[in-house]
This record gives sequence, structure tokens and C-alpha cells, in this order.
Amino acid sequence: MLASASSGVPALYGTRTLLTDADNQPIGMSPLFTRTPVFANALVQCIAGCNTMVFNRAARALFVRACAEGDAVAPDWLLCLLVSGCDGQVHYDPWPSVRYRQHGQNLSGSNLSLRGRWQRARLLMAGEFRGWVDANLERLARVSHRMPAHNLAVLNEFVQARQQRLPARMIGLWRSGIHRQTMLGNFGLAVAALFNKL
Repeated sequence: MLASASSGVPALYGTRTLLTDADNQPIGMSPLFTRTPVFANALVQCIAGCNTMVFNRAARALFVRACAEGDAVAPDWLLCLLVSGCDGQVHYDPWPSVRYRQHGQNLSGSNLSLRGRWQRARLLMAGEFRGWVDANLERLARVSHRMPAHNLAVLNEFVQARQQRLPARMIGLWRSGIHRQTMLGNFGLAVAALFNKL
């Protein structure tokens, strides 16, 4: 996939993961995403973890430039955002490439359990997700000269909508086309937007 990308075009390949327990026994897989990876999705969701990613030199150059004055909060998310935003190629493979061990000492891990989803909802309402989006937008601005007009339009609509009050915020976010990969994810996105946590 990376070899098929034209010279200078950023390209990124990432996959699902096979989740295992502390004894390395399979317990499930990370979510299966079926919608095409696009910039409007990458603004609000990362579809693959760093531990599954490979990317070309053009994608690396974007990442280095974007992080020239500070680290990425979520490097995997930022990579997807930069590559899709600059009209690169993002390929999501539904076949898992790694085993991701889940145990009691994980600093981060799968959020498929009820407990994991509850923790993510708490972080969302505490404003942590909004902080991650802010950090991503700050780094994206450093490569905005590489972005095509259609992605800049999505970005501008998204940035402006985040600063509006209800109902203009909801209308602007809808017009921007941002979305997550699942119905439940889009419901969570709507709740975040409603409470200005996006």
C-alpha cells in the first residue's frame, strides 16, 4: 500500500488489534470500522492505534513539522488527521496485525467494556476530549498550507462551529460533515457538541 503511493504523497496503514487477556488468550477484537477514512472523521476519531501503524517518509515529514514545538497528545490520532487532512492515503485494514494484551496494570487499553466506556464518557464530560481536539488543531495549523481547499473548508467550518452557542454550534458541526464511524460514536459526538465538550 505504501509503495503504491505517489512520491511525496503521505500514506498511512493501520489495522485492528486482537485483544488478549493477561495470559495472552484472545478475548475479542478492537472495533471494526467500515466507513472510508476521511478528514471529517479524523477530526474527531482515530481509527487505528500507533502499535499497528506504518507510514511513509512524507507522512513522517508532516508529523515532524506539526510537532516541531511540542509533543502530540495522541500520536496515532494526529497521524491520521495530518495524512487525511493533507489529502494523503489512509488505509484501514480490518485484519488485526497485533495482539493487544489487556491486564490490570494497563495505562491505556481497549475501551470496549462498560467500565472502559464509562471512563471515556467521564473524560469527555471533564473536557479532556476537547483538550485533545485543541492540541490536534494547533498542530494541524502548522501544515495547513499543505491542505487542499475542500479540507480547509471542513476545518474552518468545524473550528467556527466549536466557538458558537447553541443552536448555531450544532448546525455548524453538522454542516462541517464531521462524524465518527459508528452510530453510538455519533451519538456521543452529538452529546459532546451539545455540552460544548468537543
